[in-house]
Amino acid sequence: MELTAAKKLVIWRATWLPPSETFIRNHVESLGEWEAACVGLERQESTISQESDVVLFSEKFRDRFARQFFVRTSWSPRLRRFLRDGSFRLVHAHFGIDAVQVSRMCRRLGLPLIVTLHGVDVTAAAGRNGIAGAIYRRRLRQTLRTAALVLAVSSSIAERALGLGAQPENTRVHYLGLPVIGQNEASANERRYDVLFVGRLVEKKGASDLLRAMAILSTCGMGPTCGIVGSGPLEGDLRRQSADQCPDKVDFLGLKSPDQVIALMRASRIVVVPSRTARNGDTEGLPMVILEAAVAGRTVVAYAHSGIPEVVVHGISGLLCPEGDVEELAKNIARLLSDDALRHEFEVNARARVVREFDIQKQSKILESLYDLVDQ
Repeated sequence: MELTAAKKLVIWRATWLPPSETFIRNHVESLGEWEAACVGLERQESTISQESDVVLFSEKFRDRFARQFFVRTSWSPRLRRFLRDGSFRLVHAHFGIDAVQVSRMCRRLGLPLIVTLHGVDVTAAAGRNGIAGAIYRRRLRQTLRTAALVLAVSSSIAERALGLGAQPENTRVHYLGLPVIGQNEASANERRYDVLFVGRLVEKKGASDLLRAMAILSTCGMGPTCGIVGSGPLEGDLRRQSADQCPDKVDFLGLKSPDQVIALMRASRIVVVPSRTARNGDTEGLPMVILEAAVAGRTVVAYAHSGIPEVVVHGISGLLCPEGDVEELAKNIARLLSDDALRHEFEVNARARVVREFDIQKQSKILESLYDLVDQ
């Protein structure tokens, strides 16, 4: 990949690029004065991966060995040559787990490292037991302590970062943002759902709580329909739970492209985000689905979890309830489904707030000013 801009950086992510990480692709594509090389260890074919993504190692045996050696030691002659010869001014790593991989190399080459923390990297990963957990915590502390800048996607994640060694003067909250214009309208043939869930089917996303809330509503005679977008290790369990507790009311829709997700949001009445702390400590940073729903003109019912209250203002742009309170979650869903005027008021307020505070063009200008500050 040949870059021509005077100011070049590496955006580092170990895998380019899981389908749920549209926020990273949006980050790359919204840069103006800086030009990014998307670099990582391996490729994941998805709707948002691109041929221009630079993958350092193939699936050949020798490359697989070199990749594992790098993961264990943070040393790779191939990465060193790439960073040294590419005239890059800095490296921006998404996720602390990935940042620890390149931190040592950046220090050796004198390249400033910026780290964006998203949630799992300073919660579940940092709380693992055993030798692997201890090694990761030690490497993460060193990475955060020596990073030129630590960016957290929410205030709660920034607090975690400070507790893990990040320097207060180099740590700040930076909302990633997303595009707020040019979204496609829903297809006229798209089925309309009362409730839409979008996310990986893992414990912290709380889909099981949503199904329990749906069951409560069914017993009250409402029986709303629900679409679940996403896949993950809990899909089988969730399908069984759905068949048992709210049969014929829930469709599992699988993975969808970003445009398809927006279309489904527009074709639904509300979006529910029941994210919660998983048993292993894993938490959200700031779920992008909330911003996407607002841009699509839909309001959100959610738990007051992690950074969610930084986006959703209870009673103004959506409804929040205490984490894990399924009965209150069901009541909030019922309230919005039964009050069209209130739902419309929240939709207008939610979109206005996201356009005002989370427009990726504005956020990217702020980010590039931080790049310039680090590059001085």
